[in-house]
Amino acid sequence: MKTAPKRPIFGRPFRYLVPIGLGGVLFAAGIVTAAQASATPASQPPVQLGTAGSFAVLGGQTVTNTGPSSIQGSVGLSPGSSVTGFPPGKITNGTLQVADSAAQTAKADLSTAYLDAASRTPSIPVSSLSHDLNLGGLTLSPGVYSSASYLNLTGTVTLNANNDPSAVFIFQTVSTLQAASSSTVLLAGQAQACNVFWQVGSSATLGTGSNFAGTIMASTSASVKTGASVDGRVLAETGSVTLDSNLITVPTCSTVVPPNSTTTSTTSTTVVSSPTLSTSVSETSIPLNGSVNDTATITSGVTSGGVVQFYLCAPNSTYCSPTSGSPVGPAQPVTDGRAISPTITPASPGTYCFGALYSTDTSGQTLSEVGTVYNGECFTVNAAAASVVPTTIPHASSSGTATSVVVPSTHTGEPWKSHSYLIILAASGLVGTVLVGESLRRRRHSSN
Repeated sequence: MKTAPKRPIFGRPFRYLVPIGLGGVLFAAGIVTAAQASATPASQPPVQLGTAGSFAVLGGQTVTNTGPSSIQGSVGLSPGSSVTGFPPGKITNGTLQVADSAAQTAKADLSTAYLDAASRTPSIPVSSLSHDLNLGGLTLSPGVYSSASYLNLTGTVTLNANNDPSAVFIFQTVSTLQAASSSTVLLAGQAQACNVFWQVGSSATLGTGSNFAGTIMASTSASVKTGASVDGRVLAETGSVTLDSNLITVPTCSTVVPPNSTTTSTTSTTVVSSPTLSTSVSETSIPLNGSVNDTATITSGVTSGGVVQFYLCAPNSTYCSPTSGSPVGPAQPVTDGRAISPTITPASPGTYCFGALYSTDTSGQTLSEVGTVYNGECFTVNAAAASVVPTTIPHASSSGTATSVVVPSTHTGEPWKSHSYLIILAASGLVGTVLVGESLRRRRHSSN
C-alpha cells in the first residue's frame, strides 16, 4: 500500500492568502506612517504684537492691583481710565499709559495679533491629547494646539523646543484658560517665553503661586491670583485685568550660541534660551530655632554666571515676591545652574516664604534676560520640636546644565488613536489567514 506523499504544511490555497494578510499589515503601516506625518506640527512664525509687545499688562475696562506687584514692562488701559494699585505696585522698564494714544494704538495692535493667533493652522486638537482638556503632565513640541471649548492646566506642562530657540508654540481656546494654583509652564529644549502665545476666547485665570510663561491674549478679561508669576504678558482686549502681588516680566528673545560653535569669546556669561527659575526650600517644617535655606535652579536654558537675590517674607505669609520681601544677604552667584541662599534661623513660629530674583550679571540688577520668579515657596516654624520633612532639591548635571525630573501624570501625550486599531485588525487578519490556510490543507489532505 502506497503512502500518500506528504504535502507541505502550507498548501497552495495558503500561498494565495499569505500575500493578502501581509498586504493588510503593510496597508495599515502605511496609514500609521501617513497619520504620524500629518500629526507633525508645521513650523510657525511668531505672532507679531506690534506696539503691544512693550506692555506687560494691557486692559480694556480697568486694571486693578492689590499688593506689591512688580511689573517689568509698561501698563496700559484703553478705552477705560481706571488704573488702581500703583503703588504699592511698581512699574519698571516701562510706563503707565492710560486712555492715551499709546494705549489706543497698543490695543489696536493687540486685536490684530489676537486674530492672527486665532487663525493659525494646522492645529492639533488638545482633545486628542487629553480627555479632560488638561495640559498638565504633557510634553509638547512646537506647533498650534486648539480647544473647541476651554483649556485647563493642573500641574506642569512642558514645552520642548527640541533645541530650536526660534520654535513657536500657539494655544487656541474658544472659551476660558484656567491655570490651577502652583501650576507651571516649563520651558525646555531652548524654548523661549517670547515665542509662546495663548489666544483665549473669553477670560484667563492664573491660580495662586502659579508659574506661567508666554503672552496671554484674552478676548475679555484676565485675573492673576496671589503670588503668581508670568514670564510674558497679560493682555485683555475688552475687559479688566486683575493683579495681586505678582511678578510679570516682558520676555525678550535671547541671542543663540550654537552648542558646537568654534567662535572664541572672552565673555563668561552665555544665555542660550530664556531661563526659567524655580526654587525649593531645604525643609518644609522645622522646630523653633531650626535652620533652613532656599535653592534656586535654572530649569530651562543653559547658563553660567549671573546671580540670584533671595528674599524672605515675615511670619504668617502666604507668598513672597521681591517687592514684598526682605533681602536674605547679598545676591548669590549661579554655579552649575544653581544658587543657594544663606541659611536662616527664624526666632518666631509661623509660616515663612522665600522669593527669588534671577539676574544675568553680578550687579544684581534685572537685565534683558530675566528668569521667572517662583513666589510662595514656604515653610513652617513650629513652636515645639517637630519632625522635619525634606523637600527634594533638583541637582545640576556635571555639564553645568540644570536637570529636573519630570513625573508624568496619567496623560502621556500619546493618545490611543484610530490607526492603532488598524494594526490590530491587520494582525488579526494575518492570523486568520494562517488558520484558514491550515484548515484548507487538512480538508484537502483528508479528501485524498
